[in-house]
Amino acid sequence: RSGQHIHHEDSENCVCFLDSDRPLVYGSISDLMRAKGVVPEDAGEEAPLQAFDETVRTTLPLAFASSMSRRAFSYRDTILVGAFAMLPEFFDSWGGLAHGVPMRYFAVKGLDFLVWVLAYIPLS
Repeated sequence: RSGQHIHHEDSENCVCFLDSDRPLVYGSISDLMRAKGVVPEDAGEEAPLQAFDETVRTTLPLAFASSMSRRAFSYRDTILVGAFAMLPEFFDSWGGLAHGVPMRYFAVKGLDFLVWVLAYIPLS
């Protein structure tokens, strides 16, 4: 899910592998919120879940956005580096033609490289 969906999440809509796990999930959330001191120890069942939901809505979108913007390279640069990293294999295949590598192998590798470049470079 993208960061914008986090603003509308709540613990009642969490997806559990087994619905019978839901009380365990809710109990763990309640224990966490009590242990962090966000809600009092004697808080009922709803207060910790509401506090957790509010924490998710206010904290996670910022954390999600900041983690997505800390890249050492831009997406375009990453794709270009990946494409250049594939070049040695491409040239090895080409050089193998003189040593008996079937043309079919070279054609498949060339098409693979071409599809990779044409599919990913436009995204940058």
